Amino acid sequence: TSELEASQKEARQYSTEMFKLKAQYQESQESLEAVHRENKNLSDEIKDLMDQVLTRLTLEQGWVDNIED
Repeated sequence: TSELEASQKEARQYSTEMFKLKAQYQESQESLEAVHRENKNLSDEIKDLMDQVLTRLTLEQGWVDNIED
């Protein structure tokens, strides 16, 4: 019947839309994971730079240009 055909067509359209949305969701998840990795890398780099800065700053002498081990 035409009602059945219309329902099947509608179901196919919803199914197509669902697959598109699923693909977009997966792509956004991958992008989010990449952003998290980059954020972690930048955070680690900032920590390393802060450690370098703080090792050159002493309470007694202030800023030290040459650090002798």
